[in-house]
Amino acid sequence: MPCIASKTFHVKPPSYSKDATDLQWHPLTQWLWDNSRDLAKEALNTPYIQGILNGMLSPDEYGRYVVQDIPYCYADQETFRALVSRTDGEMKTFLEGKLKSYVSYTRELMDWWKLNDSNSVIQGTAVASYINYKKRVAGTMESYYFLIANLACERLWPWLAAELKKRQQKPNVYTFWITDNLSDHAARETEAYLDNHNPSQPINKQQALEVFRKCMSEEVAFFKWATA
Repeated sequence: MPCIASKTFHVKPPSYSKDATDLQWHPLTQWLWDNSRDLAKEALNTPYIQGILNGMLSPDEYGRYVVQDIPYCYADQETFRALVSRTDGEMKTFLEGKLKSYVSYTRELMDWWKLNDSNSVIQGTAVASYINYKKRVAGTMESYYFLIANLACERLWPWLAAELKKRQQKPNVYTFWITDNLSDHAARETEAYLDNHNPSQPINKQQALEVFRKCMSEEVAFFKWATA
């Protein structure tokens, strides 16, 4: 998958504070998700995700997608490394947790697919677009917005798994995908951090939404690419 949605980073999430944002007492991250549900539903209805639900997804298409995860995760790993080097305090600690998990997961992927490094994989158009956009976010905006970009997949994948679990009538060869992606620990930790962290600059809510929705749309495009 193009994120580590089910990983937990062992950062104790602070309690939500009602005034974390001025969005009518709703945390920023909930507002982002509520205003992106159309894209979540679009992802759910892609042939890739529906193929997981009904067990009819081609193994070639499944593998085609997962192998592309390697350059995606490697790129995020390098971005987290760069962000760690230029931040401090609470943000640095949180980013270090993310980096550690990405390093571990990327290594697991390469070992499983018997690849030396991410250069062994030729990037498809979808993953290249996704990587480039997230790099632009990291390079031109505060680190807070990169976490918002990353939250798109952290929140989407457990939601997709939960929706498939409700709909699946009997197990199939891809039921493991549903089980493996049900945990939303990573999303909840990121959400708690974002809703309680005070960036050095005031949060631009519309910019945050633009980043979140763009990454949600990149998730949709990635799913569609795998079965095109």
